[in-house]
Amino acid sequence: MSSVLRRPTLGPRVRGLRIKELSRDKLISLIYANTPDEFLNILKTTPYSVAIDKLTRENIQDLRKELIRIYLERIKSLFLGASNDAKAVIMASLKYFEYENIRNLTIAVKAGKNPEDFIIWEPLEFTRRRHIIAGLLGAKSAE
Repeated sequence: MSSVLRRPTLGPRVRGLRIKELSRDKLISLIYANTPDEFLNILKTTPYSVAIDKLTRENIQDLRKELIRIYLERIKSLFLGASNDAKAVIMASLKYFEYENIRNLTIAVKAGKNPEDFIIWEPLEFTRRRHIIAGLLGAKSAE
């Protein structure tokens, strides 16, 4: 919040983004959904609506990728109409995916699995930092 105060141009954009996010009731409903079908039905009533009819172990990765794709589309639309200060904040927030990819890559290498199956490429392509993770893919061990 302090960065918003120091950068007054972020104020209206941050408020606009908060309005687009999930309401507290929807978020609580998603958290306490009893079945995967109930979760999907609640999710379909939000801006994060996905085209998956039944949630199973096989398509849970598809759900994750679809949610990330929807999220990135919203971030891109926000990014294109933002000031330079807001763009810097958005790019910094997308570094979360870079850190998550490094963590997932480490877990995959330690488990002896194919690291490419655990990488989320879309945010890295948006931030043009794909080369960092691509350089780490050749690692033989976590050290």
